[in-house]
Amino acid sequence: MKLSKQALKKTFWRSLPLQGAFNYERQQAIGWVYGLVPALKEIYKDDEEGLKEALSRHTSFYNTSPQTTTFIQGVVLALEEEKAHNPEIEGEAIVAVRTALIGPLAAIGDSLFFGTFRTIGL
Repeated sequence: MKLSKQALKKTFWRSLPLQGAFNYERQQAIGWVYGLVPALKEIYKDDEEGLKEALSRHTSFYNTSPQTTTFIQGVVLALEEEKAHNPEIEGEAIVAVRTALIGPLAAIGDSLFFGTFRTIGL
């Protein structure tokens, strides 16, 4: 199964208010899940339990540069598609990949957008 362009567009637009519900325990997790909902609903349209597990899985800590979050969304959604077709894939593996990406991409995004580009623009 391949995600529809409509679901990908919705996911992109929903990624923009990533920090709209920031909290100190899970940081951007609520905005992260909000962005994933359209695609997860499409992936797990026939599996209500799978959708619940996916939503629950992605409410854990999330914090990265907002400008790089769409890259992480793409990787995570590809893994979620694989998990929907292959139940042997562990949900913890998806969370581990996401966690491994948020730190380095936060550093890259912050350096580029809040350092380099801002300096060049001055």
